[in-house]
Amino acid sequence: MFFALSHFVGLVTALHSLPPVLPSYSDTSDPGFSISTGARKIYIDKQFAGTRDSEGLTLIPPSAHEFADTLRADLSSLFGDSWTLEQVDDFPLTGIHLGPIRDSNTPLTYENGQSTEEGYELDVTNGSVYIGGTGARGMFWGTRTLLQELLIGNGSLVTGHTVDAPAYSTRGFMLDAGRKW
Repeated sequence: MFFALSHFVGLVTALHSLPPVLPSYSDTSDPGFSISTGARKIYIDKQFAGTRDSEGLTLIPPSAHEFADTLRADLSSLFGDSWTLEQVDDFPLTGIHLGPIRDSNTPLTYENGQSTEEGYELDVTNGSVYIGGTGARGMFWGTRTLLQELLIGNGSLVTGHTVDAPAYSTRGFMLDAGRKW
């Protein structure tokens, strides 16, 4: 019993020392967005819906609309009910809005200075969430952050804004115990 408890305490201590997984964002303490109060609708900018990335390693990359449909399926699976996806010219006041990045003040580049299609902004206002991507994959990474935040916040988010991009174009690691790389 003591042995297991000491390992648990060590694990908790190690977890608290890890850096945060999600990018931080500014908080204005407004009510924000909640999936329980709004209609279960996702809107994507018509002009952005057909966007496909050209710099990735995928031969036939998904379009922004296909990534948006993945978000629709994930939200339905995680939070129940059926979510709808609609292409629009202008966004309504509420719902989840997907489109191109609007925050052009922050250059989104990899660590080597090369521009990236994987950057995104997440803007939570009262009753709506806007996810803008520098490319379709950027918008996709923004939807993943949205899902994580909704799960952590029990389906609601406070008002705020964040901009994020990966540091490296190729991310991964090699584990080779035989050659000890």
